[in-house]
Amino acid sequence: MQSTENYTVLIDKINTFTRKYYLNNLLRGLIFLGAGLFSAYVVITLSEYFGNFNSFFRGVLFYGFILLNLVLMGWLVIPSLLAYLKLGKTLTHDEAAEIIGKHFNDVNDKLLNTLQLKKLSAEDARHRDLIEASIDQKIENLRPVRFPSAINIKDNSRYLKWILAPVAIIIIIGLAAPSILTESTKRSSAITSTSRP
Repeated sequence: MQSTENYTVLIDKINTFTRKYYLNNLLRGLIFLGAGLFSAYVVITLSEYFGNFNSFFRGVLFYGFILLNLVLMGWLVIPSLLAYLKLGKTLTHDEAAEIIGKHFNDVNDKLLNTLQLKKLSAEDARHRDLIEASIDQKIENLRPVRFPSAINIKDNSRYLKWILAPVAIIIIIGLAAPSILTESTKRSSAITSTSRP
């Protein structure tokens, strides 16, 4: 009974790590999505303003911008969001154990080995008591390790420069020459209005 409770606590710690892992991926994905969105907006706006393209090319830029952001969202955000909500494919306990093991020297393969022993104990009734005792010993050694601490969400702050740079450019253009933003945006929005029946 004690062995089962110990193992349940261990699995809960792995599940907590997995949720934090996907939250971290989601935040990073949102940062890169924002960076892609704002960077593409700057490039397209400046290109349209100085190039003064015809309606066909403006349409290509406009719908290309939408397509780019849909692709980025489908690649960087949606998979992590679904996994965080447990709606899509998520890490198995073994996969999570391998990631955790890479972050802690004192864990190494112990965690993965513990999970494998648990599967073995379910299959080997003759040696179950011996295997369960080994599992308890390994879990006791792993108890002080806080698995979620392997993920530091604050590390994502180093990626903020990729979103702050294009935002700063937009702000500078908006203050120095707002007509660049307004005229380009008006011409691009005219694409949607003329395409409607």
